[in-house]
Amino acid sequence: MLRTAKTLGALPALDETPAWLLVDVVARSILELSGIVSNEKAKALAHDPSVVYHAQNSKTFRWTEDLLPALRQAGLKFDILPKREWVQRLRESEQVPQKNPTIKLLGFFAEKYDNDAPGRSGLTFAMEKTESASPWLKGD
Repeated sequence: MLRTAKTLGALPALDETPAWLLVDVVARSILELSGIVSNEKAKALAHDPSVVYHAQNSKTFRWTEDLLPALRQAGLKFDILPKREWVQRLRESEQVPQKNPTIKLLGFFAEKYDNDAPGRSGLTFAMEKTESASPWLKGD
């Protein structure tokens, strides 16, 4: 999606709060939480059936209010479009994946954003137990 800032000259205005993590951090935290990597806190909680772990970043950001201005400040030039208009521009764009890799995800983006459904703004998970049991996820 971020590549469309260059290929389409546009990014969508989304009411979302992503909680992105590096795949290496998620993988290491799963190893800790599953007991494959030794971690006494995780082992103690692993036998409690009431504990559910969420392997995600507890620090979210706002797509339109935080990320898009940061990308512009970094020097990218792009229009900010309503989500349905962005999907339409993607539909009408170059269809060759080598020139426009995002076109491969058109179906996914159309299903997710070519509607009037609200975004996922403010969706949060309780992360205290997960971060307590996984120092890697917490950033320690």
